[in-house]
Amino acid sequence: MSKESIAVIGAGIVGICTALELQNTGYQVTLVDKGEPAAETSKGNASFIAVEAVEPQATPHNILSAIKLTFSENAAFKVTPDNFIGFIPWGIKFLKEAQKLRRNTSIEATLRLHKYTVAAWTALLERTGNLDMMYNCGYLKVWENDSDLEKVKKHQIEMQGHGFECEVISGNAIFEKEPALSRNIKHALYFPNTLQLLEPHQTALKLFDYFIQQGGEYKQAEVTKLMAQNIEAKSGVNVTTSLGSLNYDKAVVCMGAWSKNLCENIDEEIRNEQGDIEIKNSTLKIPLVPERGYHLTYPNSPVKFKHLIKSEDRHLVLTPLNTGMRVTCFGEFYKIMSKPVEKRYPQLNKHMDALIKDMHADQQEPTTWMGRRPT
Repeated sequence: MSKESIAVIGAGIVGICTALELQNTGYQVTLVDKGEPAAETSKGNASFIAVEAVEPQATPHNILSAIKLTFSENAAFKVTPDNFIGFIPWGIKFLKEAQKLRRNTSIEATLRLHKYTVAAWTALLERTGNLDMMYNCGYLKVWENDSDLEKVKKHQIEMQGHGFECEVISGNAIFEKEPALSRNIKHALYFPNTLQLLEPHQTALKLFDYFIQQGGEYKQAEVTKLMAQNIEAKSGVNVTTSLGSLNYDKAVVCMGAWSKNLCENIDEEIRNEQGDIEIKNSTLKIPLVPERGYHLTYPNSPVKFKHLIKSEDRHLVLTPLNTGMRVTCFGEFYKIMSKPVEKRYPQLNKHMDALIKDMHADQQEPTTWMGRRPT
């Protein structure tokens, strides 16, 4: 008996992991992507297994901070001028989600998901022979103002209430824990049981290679349309691509920031009351906008930090990778194909110098990256 076929559209880390799980369940899986595997957001993220990230972005504090910082050159949150009008409908939905009841519902749902995150990653990496790509790095959330101690203690109580082990450290204890940190840092919240990947792009490619070794198929093609076929003798999904029309029993969309456009271009082939076949539009409206982030990776960094570090003041993440030290920052809401804002990179250099002692970031030669993620 032949296996049921399924197309996974999008070959980032989400698509690759989805394909592996479906393959393990018994499907004949084809990954379809217009580019190389894991070449977009999966290539340049912060490499953080972020189970501690349970607080939704839609909080009154975050919204007020975003408004205050909108016109600041170094603001972590930006709406590009060419996207301001288009961003408004999504922004209104975002404001509604800041209501206390909705925030609490979001936290509870995220905690339920994160309950299985570490076990799922461990099982996947072990099954594919890649368990050495994940390790316990420890995690420091840091603050630069003396006056923030009560804020840090309150955050500790919240995180412990969610079941996360963490401790408040201040003064010299911070630099005993992480000598590379700038002496501008006044307080930190330390999580001893935080995991990260050695390098996100390498991990994704290793998982992709395993998928192919196990009989998976990869087609490099742009997908422009989906059609669900619900006729007695002809059921399944027709996938229109730059290589032509492809047919599968089922399809899964894992296209990240591009998912919304494809889901707005879905048709359904049905038989009407007269018995004739007709095409019905089955558009899915998803409240999703593209958000992009930037990073710099310093392959020859003069300073090596040991822990994953998040600056609560600067809204950025520092990650020690086997390919160099990385700083990741910015939430920029933009038109999906607009060009990167080049001044973001020198801004990241300045942040790196402010957080890491003796970094001299402007004397380094980091690699640059901009990636699009769905929000």
